Amino acid sequence: MAKLKNGIMDNILKEKEEQQKQEDLRKKYQVDNKEIMIVEKNNMIKFFIRVIGGVIRIAATIIILLLAAIGLLTLLYPEIRVELVAVLQDIYNQIRMML
Repeated sequence: MAKLKNGIMDNILKEKEEQQKQEDLRKKYQVDNKEIMIVEKNNMIKFFIRVIGGVIRIAATIIILLLAAIGLLTLLYPEIRVELVAVLQDIYNQIRMML
């Protein structure tokens, strides 16, 4: 009996989720008729944009984590701190000479 009830509840939840999705799609595409069912299909351009966006997001996260690790190491070890300050001063001087 428990399996039957769980199956019914799953069906009801899926129906409600589908209705909410259709309602969101109606708002997105400005369709007022409730009898029309909107089907949104994926195409290659959307797929590639999502994939490229995900890759950029992952790459940015990795870069931020690496920069945070470098900053933490610079704060912990004085030898590295001195070298970082020297490099930053050199970069500043070169930028100032270019301008």
